[in-house]
Order: sequence, then C-alpha cells, then structure tokens
Amino acid sequence: TWTEPQWLQYPGAPREQIYLNQIRPYCRAPHLFVGFPGRFMAGREIEKGLPITAHPAYETANVTETLFMSSRDGLCFNRWGEAFIRPGPRRERWIYAATFPQYGLLVTKSPFPNAPAELSLYVNDGGGWSQRGTASRFRRYTLRTDGFVSINAPLSGGTVITKPLTFKGDSLTMNYATSAAGSLRVELLDIDGRTIPGHELTEDIYGDEIDGTIAWSGKSVSALAGEPVRLRIELRDTDLYALKFGASRA
Repeated sequence: TWTEPQWLQYPGAPREQIYLNQIRPYCRAPHLFVGFPGRFMAGREIEKGLPITAHPAYETANVTETLFMSSRDGLCFNRWGEAFIRPGPRRERWIYAATFPQYGLLVTKSPFPNAPAELSLYVNDGGGWSQRGTASRFRRYTLRTDGFVSINAPLSGGTVITKPLTFKGDSLTMNYATSAAGSLRVELLDIDGRTIPGHELTEDIYGDEIDGTIAWSGKSVSALAGEPVRLRIELRDTDLYALKFGASRA
C-alpha cells in the first residue's frame, strides 16, 4: 500500500520547473539522500532546425540541465542552484531532455593504476526521440568519491567551524584534496568553542585522500565519543569533501 504523500521542501531555492529528482540514499552514508533533478528552462533557444519529433511544438526553445541536491530526512532538501552538469559546448545538447540524468549512482573502478574508485552517473546525451534522425545514447560522467560539493578555500586561507555534533568511534577521517602549497589543519572544540586539550590544531596536512586519518600525536578521539564537540578546520588552497567519525581501520 502507498503511504500518505508529502511535498518535498526546498528552503531558499527559487521556484523552478524541476523534473526527474532521481533521489536515492548515498552508498557511503545511507542516512543521507542525494538527488540529481533535471531543470527545465523555457525559451532558451540556441539553434533552430533541431525539432523534437514527438512534440514538435517544443522545437529547440527549451533547454534542460542536471542539478544536485541533498537531504538528511528525504523531505527537506538543500538544492544548489548552480548546474551540476551543463549542456556543454555541443550545440545539439542545448535542447529539451538532452542532459536528463538516469536513476542510479554507481561505484566504478578508476581507469588509472592505483587510483581510488570513483562514482559514475549516466545522463542522456541527446538524440533519440528528441532529435530527428539520431540514435538514442547515454554518456557516463565520473566524479571523485564524495565529490558532489566541497568546502573550498584559496591559498590566502579560510576557516570553518562546525555545529556541535556527537559521534561514535575512535577515529576521524576526511576526504580532502590540497594543492602542493595548500594544507588543512584541524582541532576539536567543546560546545562553548574552547579548544579541547590534546586536540589542538594539527600540523599542516596536505595531499589527496579519500579517507585520510586525522590524528593528534596518536591520541584517539574515543574519550570524546558521545559528547558534543565542534571541529575547527583551517584550509589553504584545499577542497574538503567529507568527514567521518567511526571505528579505526585495522
């Protein structure tokens, strides 16, 4: 039986024509929902002569692209307004449905030796019913694991302080990418913003890691489990994609 339907909420997002939300739990964090809605933009004509055969009235005066959104409860979503996948330089993609995403997000092996796995997303690549005389096709897009959005800072630096959070486990890992000159440093604060002794700012951390362990002279964070803490993170020419508390790796 069907449950009672509820409207999705998009606080702060403008009213837009959105199709194909393609929502699913994220494989590395099933408590989070990720979605790839298709945005419909009417009246944005690039080139005549590419009529949609099924609905000729559309012609090429309507364009679509893929967005990204996420939620912790499956009802209230943060929807980024900037395009996640743009139509791109090929003119035949500037038509209706040419960049609509397919349902599903796959973990795929990188083609590069010793590189970590990546995420794959399949998207309409034009053709088919939308363009006369062309074959239907999909294009596979790949992105970094957890690489939907990031906290980014220039070389001049930036700082982020999280909301209070509680955790389980004895280890903190982060997904980050710095430049050769960039870095990040991490410290733990109590709920009032005071540095927790033994967990002051780390030395510079640099490199490119999907699950890089953050440590304080080998000291475990297990003593703080269950207590509200904040993270203070200093970044220089760095992207921070994700962080996770959990059990340390064997």
